[in-house]
Amino acid sequence: MKRRNWMVILLGTGLLMGAGACKKRGTQTRATIERVVPVRVGFADSGGVVKTLPIPAILKAKPQTPVMPDVPGKFVEFTVREGEQVRKDQVIAYLDRSLPGVPFSPAEVRAPVAGRVHLTVLDPGTRVSPERPLAFILGHRLEAVVEAPERYAGHVRVGDQTFALTQGDTLWGTVTWVGQMIDPRSRTFQVRVAFRPTARVTPGQSVEVWLPVAHAEGLRLPRQVVLLYPEPHVFLVRDGRAHKRRVQVGLRGDRYIQILKGLSPNDSVIVVGNRVVREGDRVKVERTS
Repeated sequence: MKRRNWMVILLGTGLLMGAGACKKRGTQTRATIERVVPVRVGFADSGGVVKTLPIPAILKAKPQTPVMPDVPGKFVEFTVREGEQVRKDQVIAYLDRSLPGVPFSPAEVRAPVAGRVHLTVLDPGTRVSPERPLAFILGHRLEAVVEAPERYAGHVRVGDQTFALTQGDTLWGTVTWVGQMIDPRSRTFQVRVAFRPTARVTPGQSVEVWLPVAHAEGLRLPRQVVLLYPEPHVFLVRDGRAHKRRVQVGLRGDRYIQILKGLSPNDSVIVVGNRVVREGDRVKVERTS
């Protein structure tokens, strides 16, 4: 009986020692496995950094010429359809100038310029006067007048390229005029933007103009490469490992961030994989941008 007890004790001790040895070997195996993060690298370059601000505006046709009657009278009819292309001096409407007991022949209303016509809504018999336009002749150019916040005064430049978003379309344009006075009530200044003509938009349509309001030149990186929290930094590749580098940033533009200090054009910066690496991680460079 005693012999059997000793055998049980020895067997249990052996099992425990074997389990401990296996556990130790497994821990050592896992400790020797080092993760390797696949990344892509690139380099900072010199160029422009632009920040834009979305501002709502209304598209207008340019030029937009009013069609005014020469004499007062009662509206009879239009001779053209809405949106029709008209010639200069083409008759677009007739007015009844008759007075009680004094008949007159209908007065003609002619287009002062050639272009596409926009008609006002008038019922026959409506009295009109030379002070009220019957229609407008729309030019082929498009323009938006943008009310920009005063804090950007002095930063918007004539000739800057911009764009506007409409319903399912993008209009490309250019800043053609910048106002030099701040409206005391709205605290804004006016900016005129000319757009390339297109048949897919209509004058009077609401758009969102992305106005360039800040510019900078110098060393830059794409926005997604610079990690801003808890402090602006990037990750570099040196000797096959990732190393954190703190940088001082300037203008944060739409596509790029200006780099003021902490980086040189020869530094290999992680541009893809920078959000998953940690300091000291071994990395595998799959491609250089």
